[in-house]
Amino acid sequence: MFCLLGSLARADGVVSAEEAAHGEELIDRMELPKVGRKLAVHSFERGRAGGLDVDAEIRRFLAVYRSSSTHSEQLLEALLTLARSDGRMRIPEKSWLTRVGKSLGIDADVMKQRIGL
Repeated sequence: MFCLLGSLARADGVVSAEEAAHGEELIDRMELPKVGRKLAVHSFERGRAGGLDVDAEIRRFLAVYRSSSTHSEQLLEALLTLARSDGRMRIPEKSWLTRVGKSLGIDADVMKQRIGL
């Protein structure tokens, strides 16, 4: 999940301070143990670095959680919140979210509405 958040944060070419802070806040809210926190931060940074195979990460996620699961909805909500965290959602972020929504099995019209297209 955190590598996807990092990848989305980088989608428009700039990881804003608000996006980075949102990732940190999410990690804090999860109250992860020290090792889990370190792994989450590393995963966010891996996504943020670029070159992440987003489709492979989604396939890995869907191998554990069904597309219609609560976890899929939580992932999507975390991604949408991150995309909005800096007060703007740019075209590359919208495109990234549209592609991920499709991979998660979300109806295109529903996804457009959630993104605000």
